[in-house]
Amino acid sequence: MQHLLHPNLTSSDGRGTINRAERKTYDKAQSDSKKRYEITLAQKSKTCPKAYYGYVQAKAATREAIGCIRDAGGNPTLTSLEKASALQHHFEESYTVDLGNTLPARSITTECPMDKLLVEPQEVEKVSKL
Repeated sequence: MQHLLHPNLTSSDGRGTINRAERKTYDKAQSDSKKRYEITLAQKSKTCPKAYYGYVQAKAATREAIGCIRDAGGNPTLTSLEKASALQHHFEESYTVDLGNTLPARSITTECPMDKLLVEPQEVEKVSKL
């Protein structure tokens, strides 16, 4: 337990020591650098959307399996069927359908209520020169 109290730590391979103060300074500098990069990236997201999108996608973690889902009784579900029914039950409780505000019937007419649009060649040339 002496290594926990000593200000210098031996590296895992035993070749050198790492000073706690140096490590803390390094970690702080790395954290500050990362924050500055993220702020700059967010500010330039309009001009460089691909860089922003790439950074966000690299940071996102995807999982193939569903984690621990518990049923209404608090018991962990084991099979996919139990997980599906627990999720269905959860969403049935969480989300309700508002039957008082129904949408209007969808119109199936194909007629356009707008007048026909007439565009002169001069107007097209004028706009294309802008």
